[in-house]
Amino acid sequence: MNEAENFHQLKFKTKVKIFILNSDKEYVRYTGQKTRFVTFPLYGRIFVSGRARKEYEGGKIHLLVYLQHELSHSLLFQNMSLYRSQYYPGWLLEGTATYSANQMGVDEYLTKEQAFNKIREGYFLNPDDWSTTLLRPQNKSVKIFPLPNKFVFIYSEFACLVDDIIKNYGKERFLLYLIALLKEKDDKRVFQQIFGIEFKQYLDDFKNRIRANRE
Repeated sequence: MNEAENFHQLKFKTKVKIFILNSDKEYVRYTGQKTRFVTFPLYGRIFVSGRARKEYEGGKIHLLVYLQHELSHSLLFQNMSLYRSQYYPGWLLEGTATYSANQMGVDEYLTKEQAFNKIREGYFLNPDDWSTTLLRPQNKSVKIFPLPNKFVFIYSEFACLVDDIIKNYGKERFLLYLIALLKEKDDKRVFQQIFGIEFKQYLDDFKNRIRANRE
């Protein structure tokens, strides 16, 4: 929790409750999800599936890294309203969680270079298409994304964006953006205001630099 607070420069407002379920059936009953982990808005409660627990016990996943990922979600959710959680950029939530947990290259997640290679091959999900909230449905491009391991690539792509922003603009400005959106609604306006470039232009520049083998 200290690592999460130090990275995000935010404080948890209440104790984080972590529920470790014995079975996937029980997990689905509590969460309605089929993922390994899920963190819910407002209080930031974290649920760990039976599958995740068994994979950890079998040495297949690094549980603490995944929990560090979920603590990022929990911390941000505790610092925003329930309404805002439905519109907070999903790519930023996942990219920040994956980056701050040092999850790239762990278990099935791609390293930065592996993610770059996929981008050079033409794979790239527009961050605006990613969302998992009821009020802002996910674009169909996610469903038809042409990779068998699409979710680990997408999360790694978003982490690469966070890494690139921090590298080129500094962590202080990145955190200004991250924290401003806890209340601000217009993420595109905030992005241009803080970084001095339109979000779409930044994405085009990012892809062009990667494809030209320039970070």
